[in-house]
Amino acid sequence: MIEQLLDPAYYAYSLFSVPTFLLAVALLFLGTFVWVHERGTRVSFFFFIMALAAGIWLFAFSGMYAATDKKVALLWAKGAYLGVPFIPSAVYSFAVTVLRITERRKIIVWIVSFLSLVFSFLRSPPTC
Repeated sequence: MIEQLLDPAYYAYSLFSVPTFLLAVALLFLGTFVWVHERGTRVSFFFFIMALAAGIWLFAFSGMYAATDKKVALLWAKGAYLGVPFIPSAVYSFAVTVLRITERRKIIVWIVSFLSLVFSFLRSPPTC
């Protein structure tokens, strides 16, 4: 199945895949740029994680929109649902770090991150 995922014959140009792909690349570039430019500070790390989670989601949807085979599209959909649960926990961790209340909210950050991991493994995307 991985061969199909990487085979260009299973994809076609789709107007829907272009904006999500461009946004995914822009998010990953921005997150990496901020992390490197800020020399790996805690705030820049959580910004990178937030951009990475959203970038994975958008990149996978781009692959799904461009796929011509429904099994390949389903694989991309499952990949997208690996990143989606981490978006809320990444945003919360980023906000807590920016507000400098990490020590007061440390347990909540861990719980939310753990729940994101659980939901990522328990995902149930639509079937073909």
